[in-house]
Order: sequence, then C-alpha cells, then structure tokens
Amino acid sequence: MLMTEAIGRNEPCPCGSGKKYKKCCGAKEAVSITHVIENEIDDLQKKLLHFALDHYEEEVYQGLDEYEEYFDIDDEERQFYEFVYTVWFSLFNELENGETILENFISSEAGKIKRPKLKQILQSWTDARTIAGEIITIENNTLIVVDGFSSEPFEAIVTNSQRSFDKGSFFIGFLLSFNGKYVFFPAPFELPDLPVYQAIDYIKLKSQTAGYHSSQEFLTDFFMEIMKDLTMVGGLVDAQSMEWQSLVYKEVAELLKKNLESLGEARRLSI
Repeated sequence: MLMTEAIGRNEPCPCGSGKKYKKCCGAKEAVSITHVIENEIDDLQKKLLHFALDHYEEEVYQGLDEYEEYFDIDDEERQFYEFVYTVWFSLFNELENGETILENFISSEAGKIKRPKLKQILQSWTDARTIAGEIITIENNTLIVVDGFSSEPFEAIVTNSQRSFDKGSFFIGFLLSFNGKYVFFPAPFELPDLPVYQAIDYIKLKSQTAGYHSSQEFLTDFFMEIMKDLTMVGGLVDAQSMEWQSLVYKEVAELLKKNLESLGEARRLSI
C-alpha cells in the first residue's frame, strides 16, 4: 500500500524498526534538511562577498587604504587580512545611503529565496555581532563558545570547515543568527597559543584607553586592529595560525586581491 499521508512524529516508523518515526527515519530526515540549510547558508555567505566585490569594490578599496600600516605583512597574510576586512566591512560599516553592504544584499537577495526558513534566517543577519572569547565544547561542526566580556554562552555552527578546533582556545570572529542559534562567518579565527584571559584583558584595556564604555562596541569598531594586534601580543602567535577555513573563501580572497590590484592600477593611471 502506498503511503499518501504524512507520518506523525510519534507514530511507528514505516520502515518496520519498531521505533517511533521521530526517533528513526524522521530524525534522519531532520538531519538531512538541516544539512541542506547549512549548505544554503554557506552559499549565501559567499554570495554576500561576491555582492560586495561586484557593487562596492571602490568603497572596500578605500577602506583598505586606511589599514595599510596594519597590513604591512607578507602577501599570503595580507591576502588573509584583506579577506577578513571585506567580511567586517560588509557586516558593520555604513555606506553613503546609511545602510551596510549586508543590508543592501538582504534587500537584493531576499526576494529570490523560495524557502521561507532560509529567507527568515537571512533577514535576521542584520543582528550580526563580533565576538572574542573561548571555545568551550566541540561536537562535529557545532561549538559552544563563551563571550569573553559578558561570559554569555553561544551555540554556533561552522559550515564547510576543513579544519578542527581546540577546546579551551581563544578565538575572535563574526556571528550571524541561525534558528535561535548562530553561525560563524566564515569561521572562528582561532589563536590557540594566546591565553584567553590575556587576550580579553588586552581588548578591555585598549577599549578603556580609547574612551569606550563597552569593550564589545570597541571590538566591533576596531575589529581589524584588534585582530592584528592580538597576533603580536607577547609574541605568542602569528597570522599563520589563522588558517583558511575553506578553499572556497581563499578563492574569494584571491578574487578580491585581483580586483583591488586592478583598481589600484587604474587609479595610478588616472593620476
């Protein structure tokens, strides 16, 4: 007999295992759907970066000029920091129209998305936040991390990561909303040799010196300087410890580098 009606979660599984559907094939279906959405989220992150390069290359380039001294490093490291800068700039910096690249991307992309859940997730990304803290637990691609300023725990996934993470490590990164949880964009930048307390104390001191009442707000405003500074605190770590999380993102970074070099050459020719 053909199954034409939906199966209740508490009904016996039609596979004959004797278990409830939600504990058997239903659970596998839920995992499958979650995996699909995670892949779609990863794709949206990449689309956002391409959107930034396609529509706001000039703005990104001008901003990078201001960080020239902080990027006084070798080509591979520079490429990495330029990539991270593009993510940070897209999420948090207002353009002339008063909106961020992310907000413009959401306006452009939301109408093209057919899956309601995915559209809802994308629209929630306006609550993007920076975070610096400690990795507490690791289970597959899900991390429990603790914010170093508020001691607040967050459950966040890492999509399509090609590396593992170390429990107890200090990290810095960007979080986007995801179904009541969070997803890293693109992944936590881990500095395993830097003690958590030392990194957090450093950021707090820098924020106080700058006249900020909120270390979190300072982190968001000066993420790039902090990220670079932390690789030199006590001479404990260097930028090589922050490896590429996915080859796809390295491809985006290479595209960014190529576009910026072309734009810079065009500027020199026009002077």
